[in-house]
Amino acid sequence: FLHRRVMSWTPLHDIVLCKEIIFVNPYSAKKKSVQRSALWQKIADNLNSVKDPHFSVDKRGVRDHIGILIQRFKRQEA
Repeated sequence: FLHRRVMSWTPLHDIVLCKEIIFVNPYSAKKKSVQRSALWQKIADNLNSVKDPHFSVDKRGVRDHIGILIQRFKRQEA
């Protein structure tokens, strides 16, 4: 069982993440495809290279967090 350090997401992290997702657009690739997986990995790599704010994420963490943001937005809109 691997223990991952949980990153604390701030509103600034969320904004940088959303900009990166708009730029890379992982949703342009087919669901569950190697291409989409590679795009999520590219987003994680790009975020990890950002110095301020500091990121420590993998592609799974990025996907999970954008899912949380989307759910939060849908709840607020309802």
